[in-house]
Amino acid sequence: MVGHDSDDGQAPKREVVHFYVDASSLYYGLAARGWSHLAWLDVQRLCESFVHPWQELRTVKYFTSRLNDSLRRERVQAQSDHLDALRKCCRKTMIFYGRFHGNPSLCAATGRSLHAPKEKRSDVNMAVSIIGDAMLGKADVFCVLTGDSDLVPVFNTVRALAGGRRIVAFFPPGRFSNHLKLVAHAHVMVGRSRIARCQLPDTVELRRGVAVSRPEIWTRRGTPA
Repeated sequence: MVGHDSDDGQAPKREVVHFYVDASSLYYGLAARGWSHLAWLDVQRLCESFVHPWQELRTVKYFTSRLNDSLRRERVQAQSDHLDALRKCCRKTMIFYGRFHGNPSLCAATGRSLHAPKEKRSDVNMAVSIIGDAMLGKADVFCVLTGDSDLVPVFNTVRALAGGRRIVAFFPPGRFSNHLKLVAHAHVMVGRSRIARCQLPDTVELRRGVAVSRPEIWTRRGTPA
């Protein structure tokens, strides 16, 4: 990950790193590339892979909304199993939930009412968390994994705070924002090979006699997440 080297040859001071992960941007980016078979992702391990030896990953904050799609129950179950696996395996990871809200519209061709759920609050939750942590000085480096240009004001706010805090944009596969790139101290493209190296075990034991496994729909290449 991008960091500061010491000018005098000595080891840099230990920096605290926070990661903020936009789950929607990440997983729809994987789906857009046909890489949904990589969605069984160990999010914390992925974040740790970017951290230098002189840095400490203190927290990963993961922002998502639970799917509520009765027509695609396998998707709902896949997400639920993945969240259970993250809670078990990723001790530094905190999960924050928004919600899906019905977004009725009319089909221009048939005149029928359509209900396309729209994710709400996740981006607001992320924005509030980043700014709050920055104002309290909880980290030296704020790493934001997203392709959502709506977070430009958040990046500008962190840059304006005193104390040498830095904010780095991490772009998921299939997602990029030049607006975020321009306001970040640095940017990183998250590649397929790194994600492939940071998968959860195929089976995760949650407690005695209870386990979750990589969903079948996340074993087939090109399957939407």
